Amino acid sequence: MSALIEDYAFLSDLSTGALVSRHGSIDWLCFPRFDSESVFASLLGTEEHGRWLLAPADADARVVSRRYLESTFVLETIWEAGSGQIRVIDFMPVGRGLSSLLRRVSGIGGRVRVRQELRIRPRYGAALPWVSRGRENTSAGSEEVLLAIAGPDAWAMRGGNLPEAEGDRHIGEFAVSADEHLDFELTWFQSYRNAPSRLDFNRNLQETADYWAEWGRTLPLRWCLWRFSPTIAAGPARSDKLRNRRHRRGTHDLTAGGFRRFPQLGLPILLAS
Repeated sequence: MSALIEDYAFLSDLSTGALVSRHGSIDWLCFPRFDSESVFASLLGTEEHGRWLLAPADADARVVSRRYLESTFVLETIWEAGSGQIRVIDFMPVGRGLSSLLRRVSGIGGRVRVRQELRIRPRYGAALPWVSRGRENTSAGSEEVLLAIAGPDAWAMRGGNLPEAEGDRHIGEFAVSADEHLDFELTWFQSYRNAPSRLDFNRNLQETADYWAEWGRTLPLRWCLWRFSPTIAAGPARSDKLRNRRHRRGTHDLTAGGFRRFPQLGLPILLAS
């Protein structure tokens, strides 16, 4: 079952967007554009329709904090389990010319086991991709990669502890302690081309945070000063306007040059009938 719509956070790279539930599951994602067919669609049905879960294996774990870092689309979620705390960072790099979603699990205290489940289901959950596991050479040495292919579309998943195949899904568990972290990356590419190189997580996190922070420091303030008054351009009112403007900016499609009404624009047309 999907979560309530108000429990989802929105991520954007200005070409497409993802919806992340409070349970740590990405339940909606279209690659590479807002109006592309989905690769995760459990928002509309069940887990069988595709999702990417990263959350503590402890069933009693709870979210104690969930926020965007400052005025960015970098999502931070802090989980508390019986054995400790972890932090999960989710974001989509902006301006790299790629369609990627990056996630980092960091230990804050204690030692926490984390469950991961990946179900890639293209075409609104109707297609089952061919998935293979291989290795690729990187600057850090040889690393594992999961490759999924469905027609002209392909996806590469990279990370420090990739899930294992079980039936028609990939699942796994790993543990993180304080001051440890694991990074994961899911990137779309055309299946008749080579997979793009793995992204540098820290560099892309910083660049993405800087992009949104700079946008938040300039445009919204000028807009508030022009649209309202200097007093409204500061304090809680400005924060509310900034949040609203940021989400509107997140639905801006750089490829098409316009705004998307909502990230679920790629929903099958039959839903509107």
